[in-house]
Amino acid sequence: MEKYNLIIPGAAERILCMAEESLKYQQTITTAAISAQSADIRRGQWFAFLIAAGALGVGVVAILNGSPRTGAIIICTALAGGVGTFILSRRSGQTPAPSDNDPV
Repeated sequence: MEKYNLIIPGAAERILCMAEESLKYQQTITTAAISAQSADIRRGQWFAFLIAAGALGVGVVAILNGSPRTGAIIICTALAGGVGTFILSRRSGQTPAPSDNDPV
C-alpha cells in the first residue's frame, strides 16, 4: 500500500474506502434479497392457507347440502395438495422461511 501512496498520494486510503463502500453495498443488496425472499415465502404461505381454507369450506358446505362424496373428495384433494407440497419441498431441501424472532 505504501507504493500506491508513493505513486499517488492518498491512493491507499482511497482504495480502502472503495473496498469498504463495496462491502457495504454488497451487504445492503444481500439484506434486501433475503427480505424479499422471506416476504415472497410468507405471501405464498398465506395464499396457500386461504386456498386450503376455501376448499375445506366448500367441502363442508357440499357435505351439509347432501353431497357427502363430493364434499369428501374436495376436502381430501385440498389436504393431499397441501401435504404433497410440504413433502416435496422437504425432499428438495428447501428450508422454511425465517421468522421475525430468529437471530440474524
